[in-house]
Amino acid sequence: MRRFIVLLLTPAPFVFHAMSGCSSEETKNDAGSDSAPDVSKDVSRDVTHRVVAIDCNPSRPPGQAYPDLDSGCVTDDDCDAGVNGRCIGLASGCSACVWNACSYDTCMSDDACAGHACACREAFPTAYNWPDFCDTIGNCRVDSDCPSGFCSASFVSGCAPPAYYCRTSDDECIADVDCKDGGYNHICGFDAVKKRWTCQHQCVDG
Repeated sequence: MRRFIVLLLTPAPFVFHAMSGCSSEETKNDAGSDSAPDVSKDVSRDVTHRVVAIDCNPSRPPGQAYPDLDSGCVTDDDCDAGVNGRCIGLASGCSACVWNACSYDTCMSDDACAGHACACREAFPTAYNWPDFCDTIGNCRVDSDCPSGFCSASFVSGCAPPAYYCRTSDDECIADVDCKDGGYNHICGFDAVKKRWTCQHQCVDG
């Protein structure tokens, strides 16, 4: 099944706008609760937390563009203005609102991000070939930045770009497997309004 990223591109690598029902509030410098997570929730099950800074894998899978759609690019060969250029199929939420655009990696390590984490695509496997980029939206870079000791990867499709956030003592979930309310709110991610991790649903089907 072909998957497409939902975002609004600008001359910068990308800007991801929150859809209806999702928060666009940024939470930088808000590290969440000062206390450690409830041990009964077994936060050690979280395999996405960032113990130390790591360099990104320099390889990138081929892009998945809409075929026969001459909009921005047609193949990866058209995307030669940056590193690891890929022609990616994009959608805005309606079946007719689709187009292709070039996507580029903008970092390979934290060294390029002025104190922020370089969010590597392999840390966010459900983001479907997202470019490596500097995470300026999240509130932590590595585990030691967080009172809880856990700086974890969050991505809820259509709501916000991939980012790292501290775990808190008020979190409702640790992983997607904890989110079982009939299948709607099936993603465990950071809620920028509630300032904690909750079970959510993707804002736009991608």
